[in-house]
Amino acid sequence: MTTNAELLELATRLSTNAKDLIVSHGSPQEIVAKSSRSDVVTEVDKLVEKMIRSELQLSRPEDSILGEEQASYQGESEFTWVIDPIDGTTNFVYDIPNFAVSIAVLRSNQSVAAVVYDIGNDELYRAEKGAGATRNGKPISPTSIKSVRDALVGTGFSYDSKRRKRQTQTLLGMVETFRDIRRAGAASIDICWVACGRLDAFYEQGLWPWDYKAAELIATEAGARVGSLDREEAQRTLTIAANSSIFDEFRNLIRENLVIDADADHLD
Repeated sequence: MTTNAELLELATRLSTNAKDLIVSHGSPQEIVAKSSRSDVVTEVDKLVEKMIRSELQLSRPEDSILGEEQASYQGESEFTWVIDPIDGTTNFVYDIPNFAVSIAVLRSNQSVAAVVYDIGNDELYRAEKGAGATRNGKPISPTSIKSVRDALVGTGFSYDSKRRKRQTQTLLGMVETFRDIRRAGAASIDICWVACGRLDAFYEQGLWPWDYKAAELIATEAGARVGSLDREEAQRTLTIAANSSIFDEFRNLIRENLVIDADADHLD
């Protein structure tokens, strides 16, 4: 029987190989818009996902694969690999050192192993279900502040300009409550920053599973809470992460200020 530790070691090897490919390739040459001019993909994204898929199909051919850049593959086992070859592609294109390889392993739809490799900072976040979370091999934990008023909060914005405008209105309703706000451009790293105490809280609408699945496990194993408006798990409609002391207060604040289009913004 495959152990979670074995899955974590394979995810780590795949992310390290992906990092090496990204670094050796250098700046992207082919930049193509997808859903909008701010949603881009490069030849490097595609190369990295192809490499990860090829290695998985050799080592674990029965497993399913869900990735950002290629069609999903439905295997016969209980395992699914959720892959973002480069989370923060726009940062990568502009040579902003804040992008990551994100890999989560699900067993019967429950995350059991996860890796987020922050390439710009050479920081490898890892988690195994029930075994805690680490950054470069050292245990991590979230902050312990007790009030949202003291919180440094991270967020992100949609590629869709109309939804982005609504998200800005939501932020304007809350921004005077926080200590300060950060927008770094890679949700997997933002959530890992909650896990290790660089941020006190994070929220974003419209994320995909490959954006948050790995970081979600890392954050919860570190001791943070991750959820949505009405669940204790991340969702596309809204993902929230915070230290456990302020999570409920933070979620209530978002609920009170959320500007949402009932038809366009319910994504789950």
